[in-house]
Amino acid sequence: MTAADGPVCVVLEDLHWSDATSLQLLERLLGDTETSALLLVPSARPERDHPSWRVKEGAARELPHRTRELALEALSGDAGRELLHDQLHAGGPHG
Repeated sequence: MTAADGPVCVVLEDLHWSDATSLQLLERLLGDTETSALLLVPSARPERDHPSWRVKEGAARELPHRTRELALEALSGDAGRELLHDQLHAGGPHG
């Protein structure tokens, strides 16, 4: 399926580990959001020294009407343990 056929959502995780070619693809796709039913959902750590930060800033500058940033805070120790417990027991006989 392509965005010409209907809406497409592309999730790109861990951009802080991406290579130059992957970031170039993302930059190319950013422009396509102006003319296609394309939703890009990239995620990355806030590492300002990684090239993915440059892509984030470029998107915010060039496509501010198409850019939303959701900053997540670290989980507290208890919340982190609870999430881990829930994930480990989600598929078990009691979860």
